[in-house]
Amino acid sequence: MVLSESKSVSLVKADFGLHPTGLAVFKPDGGESDSIPIAFANDPRIPPRIPRTWPLGESQPPCNEHIIQTLAENVLSRYDSSDVGCVVFPSASAAERCVKVLGIKKPLVTLSVAKFTFPKPLPSGWNEADAQLIEFHVVLYPHDTSSDILAFWRQTGDGISSRHAQYCLRFLAYLETISDTPQRWTAPRNKYSGVPKLIKSDSAELEKHAVKSFIAELATSPRVQQKVSTDDVFLYAKGLSAIYAVSRALIAYSGKAEQSVVVIYGWPYAETVKCIELSGWGQIILHGHGSSAELDEVEKALQSGLKLTALFCELPSNPQLASPDLERIRGLADRYNFIVACDETLGTFVNVDVLPYADIVMTSLTKIFSGASDVMGGR
Repeated sequence: MVLSESKSVSLVKADFGLHPTGLAVFKPDGGESDSIPIAFANDPRIPPRIPRTWPLGESQPPCNEHIIQTLAENVLSRYDSSDVGCVVFPSASAAERCVKVLGIKKPLVTLSVAKFTFPKPLPSGWNEADAQLIEFHVVLYPHDTSSDILAFWRQTGDGISSRHAQYCLRFLAYLETISDTPQRWTAPRNKYSGVPKLIKSDSAELEKHAVKSFIAELATSPRVQQKVSTDDVFLYAKGLSAIYAVSRALIAYSGKAEQSVVVIYGWPYAETVKCIELSGWGQIILHGHGSSAELDEVEKALQSGLKLTALFCELPSNPQLASPDLERIRGLADRYNFIVACDETLGTFVNVDVLPYADIVMTSLTKIFSGASDVMGGR
């Protein structure tokens, strides 16, 4: 299976002529920060045309781009309340995952979930499939939990995309809110008589199929007879959302979450570790050096009866550019029946051949489509 989607990559063009739904991150001193991939607000060194958001930890809706920020601010204006923050998700399941994770970390905190949707009956000319395109969910949270909410949003990639948010904003005034918390119910602000014209999205399926076909054609290996098909390719808007989806799927594959075991081999992209931790594994084993000695430890544990569900690795690793012994890992996987999930984002399948060794490959469209790093492609 090949998963194509890109990390939350930040791109800043020389003239800063950014698309309104593009992601921009700029750190003038080039250092590391927990707020990446979130741009710094109120920093005079950042060119003014770069979309900005607030720094980590401020009690405002977490987002990485002004369109999502605008949507969140409009949601909060519905409730006329300054005692809560808001984070926007594209689906009920994503919002529920946020509530579940926060409930484990802070069981005494009360979170509210609300769904924004068209009231019934639907506007003239709309059907259920069309209406679902403008639905979204929000989690409302106390300000003192903003850092935890922001960490979940950043580390899982579950938040709404800027393009989805832009579409939802057009129809927000015509949506009602439904919530398990009665005081979070609100009526539409406008009547259907002025609802904007529906923009059909059928063509998006054609574009997605074209991208998947392109990937399937390129993702080949002279050592693998079975070809990758479009059914083997899954597209995600963000890199971490792909990794999060893979991690959750592997837990489900294990049968019982509390018995699931994953090895993270080598030192991967820092947020990958946190993303996997948030997935709900029964046991996580980190071998951060990716050395032969650590692989010996894995093999000894397997020989002693460890029931390993999956092993995550990168080739090459980010940022150390180390290469794990995939041939040996593949041999262990075949012998002890576990899944090998390999992120080859830095190299991409155009340059490195991991198909003979990995069951799941995660890669970056951004890096495949343009070596000049002047486009964004998702993952």
